[in-house]
Amino acid sequence: MSDFIYNGEGLIQGFRLGNYLYDMAGTAVGRVSAERVYRFDGSYVGEMFRNMVVEKPVGARPNLPPVSRPADAEPPSLDASRGAGSQGFPDVFQRLMGDAPGD
Repeated sequence: MSDFIYNGEGLIQGFRLGNYLYDMAGTAVGRVSAERVYRFDGSYVGEMFRNMVVEKPVGARPNLPPVSRPADAEPPSLDASRGAGSQGFPDVFQRLMGDAPGD
């Protein structure tokens, strides 16, 4: 079972399958550990919050050891978008596609 990942406007931008995040083309873009989101190189990106990847004030945000990128996955059938719901936290899903930490 997968969950969609939304942006602040409520539009679908990816999905979560287990501990991994994918874009809507099915390309693996990141991983989740204790609801913290990381790139495969281990660098911290943000927090999972209401099916979004957001920049949210939290305690320590240590980087993790790098892991191998998993195989791509079949995207789930599109569901309807939802209303906006970021609760004021900036969406940072796109940082998973950048070249350097913090992009």
